[in-house]
Amino acid sequence: HGLRYREFRERWSGRSAGGADPIRTFPILFGEASSTELDDIARLTGGRSFDGRSADLRAVFREIRGYQ
Repeated sequence: HGLRYREFRERWSGRSAGGADPIRTFPILFGEASSTELDDIARLTGGRSFDGRSADLRAVFREIRGYQ
């Protein structure tokens, strides 16, 4: 069980306010997750979201690896 959306935003806000280096996040949408929330998390962190329900996961992970 991970963080809820609100908890993530609160922790991220505190972390980014402290001057720490940003950690890009690349959420992958599955099941009934909110695409709006995952898109927001990706934007907030400088990452990108992916739809794991329709995309080839190997290609998704290869693309994410390319951001490193």
